[in-house]
Amino acid sequence: MNIIIGQPVLDKVEAVTQFDLINLLFYSQHHNLHFVPSIGTTIIHDARNHIVSESYNTEFDYIFFIDADMTFPGGTLETLLSHDKDICGVLYQSHTGKQNVFTYDDNLDEFNRTELKPETGLHEVGAVGSGILLVKRKVFDAIGNPWFFYEAGIGEDVNFCKIAKQLGFKTFVDTDINVGHVSKQIRRVQNG
Repeated sequence: MNIIIGQPVLDKVEAVTQFDLINLLFYSQHHNLHFVPSIGTTIIHDARNHIVSESYNTEFDYIFFIDADMTFPGGTLETLLSHDKDICGVLYQSHTGKQNVFTYDDNLDEFNRTELKPETGLHEVGAVGSGILLVKRKVFDAIGNPWFFYEAGIGEDVNFCKIAKQLGFKTFVDTDINVGHVSKQIRRVQNG
């Protein structure tokens, strides 16, 4: 399987993220992995679009986004691949301390943050933050360039999930993987 590991780097890569990436490479060495960083932009949707665009220069089945400020177990990619979903992320806290998952309200045509309990498995959601996100190539093929952009106050990752939903793709989040988001400290979703 051909997998692009895409890392948007807006400022710096946290040391713990690089350590975890090395562990991930060890756990996933039986795949054909390609690393595509995006360095030198301060706009996250530009960085994600650069990664996707560069990915089309090679054969790939998935793009696995790992932001430069995430911490995760070495088996994260293998776990997400095992779900065989078009779009699959993980549960973590944003820099604001809120979870990175959203429900979609059909009546209001809007996304709202929601809270999921950790260690409850795989859930279909309206959208998920893309700090750690695995996406099948067919989703990018269907959406077309630009894949990520802001629209009416919606972040690039939520907007990506919104467009994918309109095209018939579903978004899932794995709440069992113990992931952290590095801020002034590592933020993790608390069990219980």
